[in-house]
Amino acid sequence: MITVNKRLESALLDAMKSGFMDASGVDPARMKTIIAAMVFAVIFMIGAWIGKQILEAYGAGEMNQSELTRLIISILVIFLIVLVFLGWF
Repeated sequence: MITVNKRLESALLDAMKSGFMDASGVDPARMKTIIAAMVFAVIFMIGAWIGKQILEAYGAGEMNQSELTRLIISILVIFLIVLVFLGWF
């Protein structure tokens, strides 16, 4: 059973989507996908840069293998947490 609030909420969402589409010329769902892809790309680039710095430090002898393993696991865990968080939106 649909209440008045549910019908009103649906009508408002449709009006907001249509208003956004009219003003910007872009579908809100497509815009959300583009923004999510850009955020993912930036996070991936930052993770790759940090990984490169860690591997260079290991290659230069500034850290041992156990530190390298710990850092790589830490970076992967943080990366996965961020991806899960972004997946909710």
